[in-house]
Amino acid sequence: MKIEARTFIEAPPSVVFRFFTELDHLRWVSAQRRREWCSHKGQRLRAGAQYEIQVRQGRHAIGLEFKTTRYEVERLVEDECHTFPVKGAVRLLTCEPDQGGTLIADMNYWDPPWYARAIVAKNEDEQRSFFAEKLANAKRVVEQVFRAHGEQAFTRGVAVELEALGISPVIKSDER
Repeated sequence: MKIEARTFIEAPPSVVFRFFTELDHLRWVSAQRRREWCSHKGQRLRAGAQYEIQVRQGRHAIGLEFKTTRYEVERLVEDECHTFPVKGAVRLLTCEPDQGGTLIADMNYWDPPWYARAIVAKNEDEQRSFFAEKLANAKRVVEQVFRAHGEQAFTRGVAVELEALGISPVIKSDER
């Protein structure tokens, strides 16, 4: 299974990359019906980093552990999941400069075990819409902060800059 979402963000790769590599960003861009967040505030992706993302969808919640396997500043981050039921899933986030902004692609690959393939296939369109919504939310907030702070956007941290502009997170810090 491959789920891919792409968009153009009117901000340079340096700004876009800073936003996406600070895991606090998830609280602001999470889809309404598929909530994602990192419990450890201020955590940043880097080569070899290990982190856990909490996911709540409907009545189900799970903690997924990842490790960053590739990291190229302002260009790409690749993570691999080490937790059942999506063990072996790979996420590749790429940033490409394009006409004064950034073309971003968020690609997720997973080969579900044979016994889960029918259920996964049945829900694939819904998952695609969740990933597209998350990327559309990211576009909106990154562009808003970039308009306010230019190249310095997100140098003080995602939460600090978004809250300073009055942008509320989808997931409050005390929500679980």
